[in-house]
Amino acid sequence: MKKLFFAFFAAALFVSASTFAQVEEQTQPEETVTASAEAVDIEFDQLPDVVKTSFEASDYAMWDVTSVKQMVSTEGTMQYQITVSDGTTEENVLYNEEGEEIQ
Repeated sequence: MKKLFFAFFAAALFVSASTFAQVEEQTQPEETVTASAEAVDIEFDQLPDVVKTSFEASDYAMWDVTSVKQMVSTEGTMQYQITVSDGTTEENVLYNEEGEEIQ
């Protein structure tokens, strides 16, 4: 009887431990891709003046620019993605060729 009780207890412990040990898969939110072609890395200085002016007037102007990409949108217009970092957070800011930020 002791062996049966021990086996039942061990099985119950195993089931409860494996139930609590399961970790939910974390999913990253999907980003909306608005470009139809590969992005090309460019220098910040190569951005159109209107895009540079808009960026420099934005909340991200004091952040470090880590990369700049140029791409063609699905509508055939140029878009510019500026990746910035404040040391702990990294953000991508997207502009159209008129210097308007795309949300």
